[in-house]
Amino acid sequence: MGTVQVIRWRLWLVAPLVLACAGPRPSVERVVVHSGPTYAVLVTVANHGGRGQAEITARLVDTTTHRTAAQITHNIDLDRDETIDVPLSLTPTQPGAYRAVVEVHYPIE
Repeated sequence: MGTVQVIRWRLWLVAPLVLACAGPRPSVERVVVHSGPTYAVLVTVANHGGRGQAEITARLVDTTTHRTAAQITHNIDLDRDETIDVPLSLTPTQPGAYRAVVEVHYPIE
């Protein structure tokens, strides 16, 4: 067996192990907001990778001043290629017009 063949053979052995150890690749697929004194935010997160934990950060942003009025961070466990709905509640400090901004991170910051 030549050197190139040995390297290829070893790569075929190692590649599945590396892929199996890959963490999640989460993305926010949908955000549904129900406003009121407390905002109910339903976040759909899809995982396009391996198993692991991710962090969701949701903020209520004032539509006029663009300042954050409320924020919550929540850790989630994701299985490989899983899609889940995550309910969150945010209460702004003052009444007003807000929009929800949601991000999901891996690794957890």
